[in-house]
Amino acid sequence: MYRTRDTARAEEFLAKLTQRFHIVDLGELQWFLGMRILRDRNARKLWLVQDDYWEKLYSRFNLSEVGKRHIKVPRWRELKEFEGKTSAALKKDYLEKVGSLLYGAVTTRPDIAEAASHLSRYSKNPSPIHHDALVKAMLHGYHIRYLAIQYGGDEEPNVRSLLCSSDASFADNPDRRSS
Repeated sequence: MYRTRDTARAEEFLAKLTQRFHIVDLGELQWFLGMRILRDRNARKLWLVQDDYWEKLYSRFNLSEVGKRHIKVPRWRELKEFEGKTSAALKKDYLEKVGSLLYGAVTTRPDIAEAASHLSRYSKNPSPIHHDALVKAMLHGYHIRYLAIQYGGDEEPNVRSLLCSSDASFADNPDRRSS
């Protein structure tokens, strides 16, 4: 009964929208903002995966050439501010890459969010070492591109819940701010 009432309301809403706007039904949602949508309706599960997004970044930033050489950089938590002055070209490239990494992190890759956030701190004056660390993080994203984030499947039918958790690390940064 619950599902029937929701279906009827959704169909009524769609009919009202169709009266006001030209709407084309494209069927089941398969792609959304660069994310591939996979569903198992019977198990009430949905997966978001961005394999295509990471492959486009790999090509766009020519990471195949970088991936062939060994990049030795300190861990991203050990990076320091750059004492020199970066070139405008390196800064532009860094900003494009860090923005791309952040988008991937906030949509389907929460496991790289902390690294992306930390690397974005150096956007004002990135050094070649910062750039190499960023490229390493992007290569990591590319190599795990087929991992997906899953929603649903754990709750009982007709029971909706949201489970959240948070963690903070006090004073792990040189500026004594929590992350």
